[in-house]
Amino acid sequence: MGGTTVTGALAVVSALGVGRIINLLISGVLSDKFGRKPFVQLGIATYFIFFIGILFSKNVVVAYILGILAGMANSFLDTGTYPGLMEIYPNAKGTSNVILKAFISAGQFLLPFIVSGLAAAGMWYGWSFLIPAAILVITFLYFLFGGAFPDSKAVAEADEKREKQERANNDSTIKSNLWLD
Repeated sequence: MGGTTVTGALAVVSALGVGRIINLLISGVLSDKFGRKPFVQLGIATYFIFFIGILFSKNVVVAYILGILAGMANSFLDTGTYPGLMEIYPNAKGTSNVILKAFISAGQFLLPFIVSGLAAAGMWYGWSFLIPAAILVITFLYFLFGGAFPDSKAVAEADEKREKQERANNDSTIKSNLWLD
């Protein structure tokens, strides 16, 4: 993407937000319907397209389209990983959510240092895209051939059954107070 202006670079960065907004509501509903694992796989595949495509992008328009894809990938991963972790760890939903956010933040924090380190060492900037792409391939293969997710429909049914049981156990009449001033 050499030869662009700061405005062009900022447009590409903003494209991630556009892709995320386009996709988040739709992918959330579909993730509830079809399960978490396909959306994690779709997010990985879409990010892979971004990481490889951005290396070959020759203009801001192509980079902008790839940025939209990266935002969509982010939404796919969000709609698969966050609910998936809450289904895997139903008694530690908050903790699993915080840990996932910590890993995401760590990656976002480290990437600029990695890119700066590569530039300072006179190395090709593309390594900062190829290394994550390789990690994505390994992760995709893991989920393709093994990595299991809980059945989201079964988890929802179990949660509903548990809530019904709790309501039955707490069937005491709820009394409310009416205050008039």
